[in-house]
Parts: sequence; structure tokens; C-alpha cells
Amino acid sequence: MIRLVLLALLGLAAVAAFAGPARADSTDVAKNETPSPAPSLSAAPLRASHPTTIEGSVVAVDFTKYTITLQSGPTASAKKWDVNVSPSTTFQGKPNFTSISDVRKGMNLRVTASQKGDDYLAQVITLVR
Repeated sequence: MIRLVLLALLGLAAVAAFAGPARADSTDVAKNETPSPAPSLSAAPLRASHPTTIEGSVVAVDFTKYTITLQSGPTASAKKWDVNVSPSTTFQGKPNFTSISDVRKGMNLRVTASQKGDDYLAQVITLVR
């Protein structure tokens, strides 16, 4: 008889362990919800409608807006390009040329960029010697 009672109690304990609590309160539901991702501070990715390559001389660098202005062609008829730099932009050309902070006015650069309308997002920036 004692064995039967112990076996029944053991069975109830096993069922309770697998079944969990009899009711879920609001805190349990909140714990099981998938959290929302944190808002991103970076700009949304620019989808390339027209990939392009721009080569020119740096005429301005805006470190607060992460923008490089390039000028290509003779000064009188030069075209200016404002190119946005993102954290995923790759810098090439010299070992110490690794970020927008290394870009200086007068440098010659080749930029492979994604273009959408009048906006250009640099994918690769190469220092041209």
C-alpha cells in the first residue's frame, strides 16, 4: 500500500514537472514574447539602383555627416560628387588608410558606390597614388 501511494506521488510530481504551472500570469507571457530589436542609429541601407565608380580629388570632408566631396575633371568644367561613407565602407590603398578620418583635402580617390537618385553610398574607397 505504501508503495502504491509513493508511486502515485512520484507520478504526480513527474506530471507537474513536465506540465509546468497550472496558469500563466501576465509576467510569464511577457517573458516568452520575442523582444523588439533596438532602433538603429545608422542610416538605412541604400539599395543600389545604379552601381557607379567615381574618381576625383577630395575638395571637402564633412566628418559630422560622413560625407566626402570629390571633384572630377578640369576645374572650369569640374563635376562635384557628394559621397556618403558608412561603417561598412572599405578603405584601400595604404596600410594607414582605414577610415574617413584618414581622408584629406587634395587626395585622389576612386570610389565604388551605390547610387540611388542623387545619393551615393561608398562601398569601396581606394587611394589613387
